[in-house]
Amino acid sequence: MDLKHGRIDAVVVGYAYALTQKDFAKNYKIAGNIAPAELVIVMKKGEDELTHQINKALTSLKADGTYDALVEKWLKVK
Repeated sequence: MDLKHGRIDAVVVGYAYALTQKDFAKNYKIAGNIAPAELVIVMKKGEDELTHQINKALTSLKADGTYDALVEKWLKVK
């Protein structure tokens, strides 16, 4: 809102978030990428077995290329 009303000149937000904002394309531009954002999985503390299972599954998905294919299909902004 501050950017929209001219109280500030720029904001730092996630790339995907910026593109979802109403009227983005006609009013704003992306000046550049500052740093890549990592995706994380969050769960309650103490869920050690679930954490182990998720990490094992992620390792498998990354090893066979499935993870990269999913990121390319669903998370890359083109």
